[in-house]
Amino acid sequence: MPHELSIFGKEIPLYGIFFFLGIIIAGTVSIIPMKKRKIPCMDWVSAAAFAMIGAIIGSKLLFIIVSFKQIIELNLSIYAVIKGGFVFYGGLIGGIIGILIYTKKYKLPTIDYFDVAAVVVPLGHAFGRVGCFFGGCCYGMPYSGKFAVVYTQTDGMTPLNQPLFPIQLLEAILLLLTFFCLFIVFMKKPNKRGMPTFLYTIVYSLMRFSLEFLRGDKERGIIGFLSTSQIISISILIASITIFIFIKKKRQKL
Repeated sequence: MPHELSIFGKEIPLYGIFFFLGIIIAGTVSIIPMKKRKIPCMDWVSAAAFAMIGAIIGSKLLFIIVSFKQIIELNLSIYAVIKGGFVFYGGLIGGIIGILIYTKKYKLPTIDYFDVAAVVVPLGHAFGRVGCFFGGCCYGMPYSGKFAVVYTQTDGMTPLNQPLFPIQLLEAILLLLTFFCLFIVFMKKPNKRGMPTFLYTIVYSLMRFSLEFLRGDKERGIIGFLSTSQIISISILIASITIFIFIKKKRQKL
């Protein structure tokens, strides 16, 4: 499984290439829903910058938390930890906080920014998962059936020379389907504020909870018989449904 691309004699990790491709493509596509909600371009770019900063910090912090045991056991250097992986849920939470900080500071309609982000995040995330596939991180459980993948080299802790389930590609496909569905819903009902955000959190939390059973990387963190991502998925699902019910009851009283 190749994990680097040679460009002008320089080896560039495919993980990084797909990561930045996801950001660029998702950012470009976000212009469409952004205009539908009449969000000023500079405000959206600034909010996205805050979200990216929050996402990088959050994803790295959660990576350190869930991988702390492995970091200690392997005696990894600070450089190796900084260079190491990211955890999507940490990035999602950090991105949410980043948008909240920006929109509250400048008194902007937070839900509009959340809705636009909810539409395009699955698109960028899908490219990121393809990057994970080439990088060997977030790998699947041992599996010798059809479409099994074998890694002979990796920068991470992926089992070598062992057939694994291509969980990264499955999640990428599901994320692309999620993006197209959310995009269609948004374009058909652009004024349904909060709907894209609610649908995204519900769909992804259920998706991620299910896919975790096919993962094989123990470094993502296990608490009891559930992974940390499954616990976060359950928390997000409960929080989303609770908020939805609260808002619906509040509107009925008006």
